[in-house]
Amino acid sequence: MSTVHYLTSKKAIIWDFDGVVKESNAIKANGYSKLFMDYSQKLQDKINQHHIDNQGLSRLKKIPLYLDWVGEKKNTLLEQEYLSLYSKNVIKEVINAPWVPGVHEYLVTNHDVQKFYLVTGTPKDEIELILKELNIDNFFLEVYGAPADKTNTIASIIKKNKFKTCEVVMVGDSNIDYSASKDNNIEFILRRTKDNDKTFTRFTGISFKSLN
Repeated sequence: MSTVHYLTSKKAIIWDFDGVVKESNAIKANGYSKLFMDYSQKLQDKINQHHIDNQGLSRLKKIPLYLDWVGEKKNTLLEQEYLSLYSKNVIKEVINAPWVPGVHEYLVTNHDVQKFYLVTGTPKDEIELILKELNIDNFFLEVYGAPADKTNTIASIIKKNKFKTCEVVMVGDSNIDYSASKDNNIEFILRRTKDNDKTFTRFTGISFKSLN
């Protein structure tokens, strides 16, 4: 059975966004590089590698950590400044990023016959703006963003809608997505990218690079 046919067999699909709907993972990585471009290359490489290894983890947790790495004491105002600058740097680029092949077509074709939910580490107000600009905001029954926890959010979706776990699948590209799926006993479909090859070397479930 192809990935598309398997997806259509499910009542509900929970989608991640970056790397799953849009090819925006590199944009997010470059966003951190821009924030800390005044620091050493070694530190920038450390930040970049942490981001790659922890895709799916919200910037609300990453930026305070990176500020600590550069020697800044915990400062809520500084964190907010960096978060605002990061958001400003990436929003337009994410909107203009290429679609993951086949995903937009799948959303257009199936949003009326399946129940779609979006669960992402991007802040909720920002992802809602992006979805609206892309004219796909009405494809999702509910949209969840940071600071919502993915595991708890998926559990809430299943409970609120009285889904059987066999009726739900999550499409993601990070270990956080995978763990959230397993914690809720639902199937996980992996969108494979160059950044997660090492993380999912031993993954034997359903995966795809393109839905075409």
